Amino acid sequence: MVRSWDTLVENSGRLWRAIPQSGPAEPQVGVLDQIQTHVQALGRDARVLHARLTGQRLEPDRDLEAIGSLMVRAAEAIENSNVRKLPTPDHLRDAFATRVQVTHVVYLTGHATTVGLRRHSPVDDDFRRRMEIPTSLALGYHQSSYPEALTETHRDWPDPDRLGSNVSAFDIHAHRVLTSAPTARDLRDVAATMHVTTTYARALWRIAADAGHIDAREHRTQLDPALEHAANSWLSLASTWDALTHPVQGRAGALQHASVDLRTSFGELTRDRLGPATPEVITARTHMGETLAALRQHHLSAVGIAGAVVTATQHPGLRVDGRGASRLIAMMIEQGRLPDARSTPISPRSVYLRRPEPLPRVLMQSTALEAEGPLRAIRKLDQAVSTIAGTPNYRARSVIERIGPRPDPGRLRLVREQARHGLGTIDSSPAWAGLDRR
Repeated sequence: MVRSWDTLVENSGRLWRAIPQSGPAEPQVGVLDQIQTHVQALGRDARVLHARLTGQRLEPDRDLEAIGSLMVRAAEAIENSNVRKLPTPDHLRDAFATRVQVTHVVYLTGHATTVGLRRHSPVDDDFRRRMEIPTSLALGYHQSSYPEALTETHRDWPDPDRLGSNVSAFDIHAHRVLTSAPTARDLRDVAATMHVTTTYARALWRIAADAGHIDAREHRTQLDPALEHAANSWLSLASTWDALTHPVQGRAGALQHASVDLRTSFGELTRDRLGPATPEVITARTHMGETLAALRQHHLSAVGIAGAVVTATQHPGLRVDGRGASRLIAMMIEQGRLPDARSTPISPRSVYLRRPEPLPRVLMQSTALEAEGPLRAIRKLDQAVSTIAGTPNYRARSVIERIGPRPDPGRLRLVREQARHGLGTIDSSPAWAGLDRR
């Protein structure tokens, strides 16, 4: 983690320097340069210390590497645009907010690295104290600017067409990965993405039912239970493959980017600056008819993805973490699903060294059966969506849902204030309010 955090901070510095300068009102503009200076010295000392303690060279942490790669992708997007040459006032407000979010990422990853050192690494207290210096710098910048920097950031209007495009892109990349040479990490990431997006879709369907775009009774009795069952099935499958994922297995870059884009598309429909948007705000700024059409496209593509997941679990080249597989087998023996404790084919040496091993034969049947759970749930969900689309109240092609052609900012501020004080709200606890915590 220390090695990967060094690279993540370096990539964050590149993004920081690519962002346009937002003006003299922004405090501590060079704070990331100070953080990077401290982290570079720590990275050198950490590599020497690790080699002295363990005598071997471990691979960098893949999760932190993935975050760093997203920083590079964002920096390249800014460098290849005209934003740096001709920034607008909206760009400058966004620049300040982006710097605050970058320092937040640096602080969270640095804090996680420090906690990991404290719990699992026999390093001295002096090294840990030095690790806390750049983390404290990032935290200080974030606390001095949050949440003021995020309250007036510019946001494009939610675009259901972008959601439909990202649904198609994720469908294509998921099929490419799952039908070629899938890994346990790919299966976990696909299942986790489908869980999150299905949860978002459930919230949007509920808002559509409350606003009268679909039949409320059909939604309550058929669609909502099917959505809940599908989300839980994907979550269970993601948990299983998370336990079987080897820590050094890489991600498919295109699939990872498609997953991020799809989650972001759902998030921009359901979030409002600092948190979940209220139903009034969502219906005021969103074309619900186009959104419902995009949701149907998402559920249809989920059927094919679920089928590809079932096929991928039977791929002969699938390799898993030996330690995680051993734990799952032990749990199955305790539950009486495997009668003989000697049925585990994983050697103790492989468990100790945490080698990637072929998926044990005793787990093939159970993982295949569990993969069929989302497939059955998605098929029931598709039937429920088709049923509700045939009711007279279904208005996915209507063009009269929006409050005016484009609600002005004053109108949205009024809606937010009414929702904050409990005036005219449909539901004070949105279904996706705890989604980020999960």
